[in-house]
Amino acid sequence: MSEGTTDTRDEHYNVISILYHALQGAETCATYLQDAEQAGDQELADYLQGVFSDPLNVAFAAWDGKTKTPFGLPEYVPTGKADAEQFTKKADAAYAQALVNNQRGDNYSLLTVMFALVLFLGAVSQRRGPAWAQTALLTLAGVVAVAGVVIMLTFPILI
Repeated sequence: MSEGTTDTRDEHYNVISILYHALQGAETCATYLQDAEQAGDQELADYLQGVFSDPLNVAFAAWDGKTKTPFGLPEYVPTGKADAEQFTKKADAAYAQALVNNQRGDNYSLLTVMFALVLFLGAVSQRRGPAWAQTALLTLAGVVAVAGVVIMLTFPILI
């Protein structure tokens, strides 16, 4: 293992860990700012407030201290939130389309199995045996084939 890498291969865990630690650091910085203001150290308070992003400065100004941090306030709108909402809508639409396509693929797989059953029944009907059994198997193969064609005609044609 090279320096700076982990044994963890889960990208989702990595992103969650990065976000967790970043938010933990921001919360600690907010606590330090509050401590500096209470101690009357305006120079340190100004420096710490300069570290905050503009959206956090707006939320921090509206923060009344009743909550642990200003991150949960409605005034705190992180940069990129609108983009994130847009991407979420796009991802939801893609997911819905993927479900439709998945069902379409399942339908065609079932149709393939039906036609394979037709071939199997047709082949078994050619074996030696009573004539009534051969006729029954061939008739069943014909019924399954007709049902398969009817089902296939109901599927959308996408080109």
